[in-house]
Amino acid sequence: MVLASRAVFGPIAGHADRSANTTCHANWAWPWLPDHGNLINEANVPLCQLVLSVLALSTLLLADAKPDGYAHSFQHFHGPVMGDEHEVTWMDNHGHHHEDYVAHPHYAFSYGVEDHHTGDYHGQKEQRDGTELFGEYTVKEPDGNIRTVKYRAGKDGFHAEVHNSRRSDHQHDAYHH
Repeated sequence: MVLASRAVFGPIAGHADRSANTTCHANWAWPWLPDHGNLINEANVPLCQLVLSVLALSTLLLADAKPDGYAHSFQHFHGPVMGDEHEVTWMDNHGHHHEDYVAHPHYAFSYGVEDHHTGDYHGQKEQRDGTELFGEYTVKEPDGNIRTVKYRAGKDGFHAEVHNSRRSDHQHDAYHH
């Protein structure tokens, strides 16, 4: 059965006098119900609010329901998230060796933020090719000093040089690990 509704809005009192209170009367008529007058009145407003709340909640719950097998999400994915993986085995003079090999890492990225309104200034750039990593980041400190850290990492360890904009070039901190 199709439900139909009809709203009739009565005259708005005080439309000519802007200082008067404006009221709006709504009469709802349902075609399959006998006429019982105004169905929405002050006496049954809490009941109407309850019914509308239950309908809204039911609509939200049913909108989220999906039949099994039709919706896909990354949450349902199972498996490796890396590149190709190969198992490598070889023989040498010392016996049998086994090594798990993961695809050769190779990437480069950079980003920067310069917000004159807040004074936020920072950025980073980095590139990697296998075991060799190079990069730098820059940040504006609260005192206005610009600190730049240049770093590299590889088979010989991690090395970083720290430069500050308000110090002379021959003064810089170095960190080696």
